[in-house]
Amino acid sequence: MLKKILQTWQNNKLLRLPAESRHPVPYHQAKDVGVLFNDSHAGESAAINAFVEQLQREGKRVRALTFFERPHSNPYAFKFDYFTKKELTPLGNIRNEKVDQFTGFAFDYLFCISREPFLPFDMILLKSRARFRVGTYVPGKEKYFEVMVSAGDAPLAACLDQMYQYTLLLTHHEP
Repeated sequence: MLKKILQTWQNNKLLRLPAESRHPVPYHQAKDVGVLFNDSHAGESAAINAFVEQLQREGKRVRALTFFERPHSNPYAFKFDYFTKKELTPLGNIRNEKVDQFTGFAFDYLFCISREPFLPFDMILLKSRARFRVGTYVPGKEKYFEVMVSAGDAPLAACLDQMYQYTLLLTHHEP
């Protein structure tokens, strides 16, 4: 409970900092895409695999990051980095070099695939240098994303397709 309060305090502190200037490039020009994901529902790894595979087929360089309570088997068909519960500090920071690299990288697009609010992901999103952040709609989290989609009870594959389609529509610029 105290850890959650401290993490929320830390994230609120980040929200008070001057906002990073975010200007998307047209999606077809994007080269680097970040995928921050949390496979909290069993069986959703196939949808995440298909999404990352689609990005890679389009020629995007994908860097992925996830959270595990503890290291376990890998249900994913792509390379990713992760952090665990033991790397979360009492003040809500994450002590992990891969997380620092992820937040410091200037992705053209960052997709956050998580159906429930997760304070460490909030911190990553706030620290991110990504030009355009896309995620699922959570009331009160509007400052964390440039585009949010309403996931509802739809399967994850449908939610990911919606994220992708909105990104294409909103960032399409005629030459």
